[in-house]
Amino acid sequence: MTKTLDQFLHGDKSIDDKITEAYKHRDEVLKDKDGQTDLYNNTIKPAHDNMVNIITKNLKSSGDDDKGGFGKDSDKILGKEMRLKSAVVDGLKEFFKKTQPGVLKPLEGEKDIEKLYKTLTNIYDGQILNLTQDDINQGIYGLSQIVNTAINKKDYTVGDLKLQIDQAAGGHKMKIMENYVSKKANMKFAGLDTHQIAKYVHNEIEGAGHKIKDKAGFFQYELGQLHQVRKAVFSGQEVKDRYNIELAKPKKK
Repeated sequence: MTKTLDQFLHGDKSIDDKITEAYKHRDEVLKDKDGQTDLYNNTIKPAHDNMVNIITKNLKSSGDDDKGGFGKDSDKILGKEMRLKSAVVDGLKEFFKKTQPGVLKPLEGEKDIEKLYKTLTNIYDGQILNLTQDDINQGIYGLSQIVNTAINKKDYTVGDLKLQIDQAAGGHKMKIMENYVSKKANMKFAGLDTHQIAKYVHNEIEGAGHKIKDKAGFFQYELGQLHQVRKAVFSGQEVKDRYNIELAKPKKK
């Protein structure tokens, strides 16, 4: 029996059934505030706080300049790059032990601080934080960017670094929670074609009596934008100017 491409990918279940199931899962995850609170309070916050404490403690732990250590907040960081990176590596190792121990498995036995630093900061900044340009514009910087500032600024001190890490911690923890809630919410969209999802959301919106004015533009939206449009329409937000959608007039009682 000849199969369509959609049948090859998704089996006998229709695409609309798959998308309905995916949105049901997404809506349930996003409504689960207890689950999000538990994730933040019992996983992300303690692991991240511990990471920051270890980095701070390691910065204080040695005042021996020959070993590149730091003794007090007024000590300059310039020229002590490896000591700082070693402190960050120790903190990140403990963070991943509590959150994603599988990250550390391939690194067992690795002693090279530079390699460990690059690998762990790339995973933390690129996958765990996954900052957008909007995040950066709002002053949320990745851990490697904070470290680079400390290493390259002539008069940057241990105290300056501790303050910047502390200021960044709140934004990092919230960003990590948002990312992992979003990952869980979007799990069932994996393998689904964005154009098919756009068609589904289009039919859902117009089936409720609303009017999408710019259909060509609508079908160019990426998955995240489709989620935003759908949420805006069905939560009663203003969408005429932003998305060029005319909401149905409320029925008279």
